[in-house]
Amino acid sequence: MNARIPQLFKETVDKLFQEPSFILEQQSKDTSKALRCYSRRPEDARLDWRQNAINSLRLINASGDPYDGAFTSLDDEKLYIWDAEIFDDKELFCAIPEQIIEILRNGSVVVACGEMTKIKLITVSHIKGKRSNPNKYLYSTRQRLTLTGGGEF
Repeated sequence: MNARIPQLFKETVDKLFQEPSFILEQQSKDTSKALRCYSRRPEDARLDWRQNAINSLRLINASGDPYDGAFTSLDDEKLYIWDAEIFDDKELFCAIPEQIIEILRNGSVVVACGEMTKIKLITVSHIKGKRSNPNKYLYSTRQRLTLTGGGEF
């Protein structure tokens, strides 16, 4: 990508220079194919652990840099999730969404999500602090992240 993107950018600029009416991709005039994106507010990045792991991961990715980050609540304070991935160990399990399932040796933490899915938290920060491994804040399977959060969000 590092080599190809500058080349593609140059080709596009050259094409625009030669043909000012050049359009890289025309938006469809068919309104059924149009995508309208509405503005979001910071509180829209609050994780709802009742969602499945895929939807939770999508929110984490969509809320990451340069945005404020997806967040949950831990002990009535915000915990920001910056990096995560689906955790599918094929285990049959029973857990409450938001429950800490496992604390891995590498510092990652596995959390139960809705539809009996799991997500592995890789990088988090507490109250917009320094980013670190989740096991800095989540150190016991008795801890729970919360759906609704406390304090002023």
